[in-house]
Amino acid sequence: MEELYNSNNDEKEEENSDSPKVFINNAQILESGQILITPPKPDEKTFEDWKRTSDEYANKGEYEKAIEAYLRILWTDPNNTEYWEHLSSLYLNGGQYKDAIYAISECIKLDPNNHKYLYKLGGLYILNENYKEAEDYLLNAIRLDVNNYKYFQRLGILYYCINQYDNALSLVLKSIELQNDDYNNLLLLAYIYDAKSEYDESIKSILKYLEHTEKTSYNKCFGYQYLSILYMKNKQYDAAIETLSKNLDLFPNDDFNYYLLANIYILINQYKEAIDAASKAIDLNKDNFCNSYILANAFYRNKDYDKSIEILFNILKLLKENHKEEKLPNIKAIRLKNRILELNDRAIEELCKNLDLDEKNYDYYYLLGKAYNRIGEYNKSICFFLLAYELDNENIYNLHWIGSTYNQNKNYNASINFLLKNIDLSSDIIDSYYWLADSYYNIGKYEKVINNSLKIDNLKIEDDNIKYLSILGKSYYKSENYKKSASVLSKVLEKDEDNLEILTLLGKSYSAINNHKKAIEMFVKYDSLNHNDTDNLKSLSKLYYDNEEYNNAINIFLKLTESHPDESEYWYYLGNSLKNTNQYKEAKEAYKKALKINPYNQTYKEGLKSVRPNFLKSASSLVTIFFILVIIVCGIFLFKAKANFGMVIPLFTVIIILMFKTISLLKNSK
Repeated sequence: MEELYNSNNDEKEEENSDSPKVFINNAQILESGQILITPPKPDEKTFEDWKRTSDEYANKGEYEKAIEAYLRILWTDPNNTEYWEHLSSLYLNGGQYKDAIYAISECIKLDPNNHKYLYKLGGLYILNENYKEAEDYLLNAIRLDVNNYKYFQRLGILYYCINQYDNALSLVLKSIELQNDDYNNLLLLAYIYDAKSEYDESIKSILKYLEHTEKTSYNKCFGYQYLSILYMKNKQYDAAIETLSKNLDLFPNDDFNYYLLANIYILINQYKEAIDAASKAIDLNKDNFCNSYILANAFYRNKDYDKSIEILFNILKLLKENHKEEKLPNIKAIRLKNRILELNDRAIEELCKNLDLDEKNYDYYYLLGKAYNRIGEYNKSICFFLLAYELDNENIYNLHWIGSTYNQNKNYNASINFLLKNIDLSSDIIDSYYWLADSYYNIGKYEKVINNSLKIDNLKIEDDNIKYLSILGKSYYKSENYKKSASVLSKVLEKDEDNLEILTLLGKSYSAINNHKKAIEMFVKYDSLNHNDTDNLKSLSKLYYDNEEYNNAINIFLKLTESHPDESEYWYYLGNSLKNTNQYKEAKEAYKKALKINPYNQTYKEGLKSVRPNFLKSASSLVTIFFILVIIVCGIFLFKAKANFGMVIPLFTVIIILMFKTISLLKNSK
């Protein structure tokens, strides 16, 4: 062909401005969009010879050679639309969509009102994702032939591609109305209903489609597989499994059937069955890394994280061998390296030297990150999540995992950065709010926790999300907003009745707002769950004591003094409680033990003094009785002696003064 090209240059023939321009040797379209045609060197091959040669190459899939041969035919008559149309189909089969568009455009130039060419050009523009041009040409084709069902069908495909599902549906239904025996329309209906999440209608369409497919055809196999996917989306898992079982009877060597089965078993938490199905898929097709990935995912779900990691590394090793060149821009690789160095883990640095930064590896890195997280190797987990992040920095699930793993690794500031980015992109992952709140809480930014909760529309964190409410309630407590902490933490307790931490904080919150009854209830419940917690017993005893429930306080102080006999404070308050219930002897012993531990405490000494002279209280009573008797006796004596009333009053006054003076002396002697 080079010889042909050179010979034509030597001849220096004038270019025919009316003819398209093509390089015979490589059939490339020039940047101007023209095709350069130069006359071929005379040879003995006839038109039929070149036609046969082109067809032979096309049948073998060697489209470049087929095109090269067919261009010789086109040169014989460059205004022949049939030649341009056939050339367009060769370009199309060879994946050269732009060249195919140019070739069919030549047909339209030669025959502008031919709706068939408009229809074909519209289809080519769809393949090239130039949807506006495609729409214009297809609408023109329909205007020229309003009864051709294929035109409505293809325009429906266009609207499906640009997510205008209602328009797509009406056009496909119109196509069926015009021609009801093209069963591809049933498949299109299934796609459209699927996109609209109307799975029941989609299932009906695909079932009708299957009725018209041959038993052993690829379409039958594909139809069953798509039907199983629709059943999965519709949560009809048994029907999906049954459908794939039928398909396996017809096509036992199709690994995709087992791949889908593994996915279904994962969705219904039957992980061992998923592992078995994925293993069979790999046996049938070891080169399909999707099969290996689903096996790794099944092991991950089955909590066999080490096995999952092993499989994923094997995949990455094979991918590394298959893709020698680094696919990411250098700037991403440098930024990633810096992030990994921040982890300060030499093993991670060595590990990353053997990784391939290929965009196709995203799912493997993401699952590796989750697996390492589950076994508590947070540095390695973060490493793989960051690899995935460099490939897709707006995946909300990966951002969530990075943020939560940084939190678990106690790098709260990094956790906050990634979680805030995740929440900015989407508020769908409720757990992100929990991890963000937890990170703020752990660095003491309690007001941040509270303020962020107030920003959430309609408080998407519902009452049943106790992890988040727990952090929020604790933040209110730390901020000394005890009324709010009591309100929020009480919701947590409704869902988690035996949470000791929440019981303690609720008790303290109720105590701070003087709701002693509820506070006591919390501490008593705590004590029923954990009898030996000193802090709880201390809080409970104080509440009983302050609430003047001295008998209950005595019981708690007895527990405390038994478990902590060297704590003088417990003995002192036990003494106070005993004294307030008139158990003076026992109170005296309690005060003595407090003073024995801390002999210089003046408060303890005062306590002991307050109960020491029990007999003095009895003496005061006896003195009072004695003086009353004296008054009575004196009164009788003076009455019988008919004493002068002026003598009686001074005498009785002296006796009463002596009585009170004696009692006062007794009290002061305490």
